[in-house]
Amino acid sequence: MRVIKTERILPCLVDPWKIRGIFYLDCELTEHELKKLSELYNGRYVAGLKTALIQVRGREINFFSTGKVAVRLAEDENEAISLINSVLASLQQALLLEEI
Repeated sequence: MRVIKTERILPCLVDPWKIRGIFYLDCELTEHELKKLSELYNGRYVAGLKTALIQVRGREINFFSTGKVAVRLAEDENEAISLINSVLASLQQALLLEEI
């Protein structure tokens, strides 16, 4: 799991010095993966939208089951991608530990 495409980068509505962006992953996320993300980061899983809403280091991140990811309050595109990839790495590690 990793970011493969940046769809859009716009100024953040809350803080014009930061950005909001839409990114796409190389795969879709299962309901179990989304629930695990929300557990790991004390976020929220919205079953009707199949979305995990989390906050990491003051950044808001929405993970959708389609593989779409929305980030708000990031400093720049590179920070947003790095943050998404680190969250996905921790998810993969947690899923591996579940199997043991």
